[in-house]
Amino acid sequence: MSGGNPAGVDNTFRRKFDKEEYLERARQRERDEKDEARRGKDRGPPVQRQPLKHRDYEVDLESRLGKTQVVTPIAPLSQQGWILLFSM
Repeated sequence: MSGGNPAGVDNTFRRKFDKEEYLERARQRERDEKDEARRGKDRGPPVQRQPLKHRDYEVDLESRLGKTQVVTPIAPLSQQGWILLFSM
């Protein structure tokens, strides 16, 4: 069996890649990325936010020691963030 294909094997299903087409796609993608980067710079100066502040109240973690709380997406904001605490 000399040659690349054994007798009776059909290799015509293999996809033939057009290197020029993919090279052009890569060049187009690079041009698009450069354009996006250029447009990103035109947004203007970043928005200044206020600095973070210290809490003006005491957080009571001791009352939740050893307890778990299931938080659902429809829970009120006061119940969405939680920490599981264990005593040592």
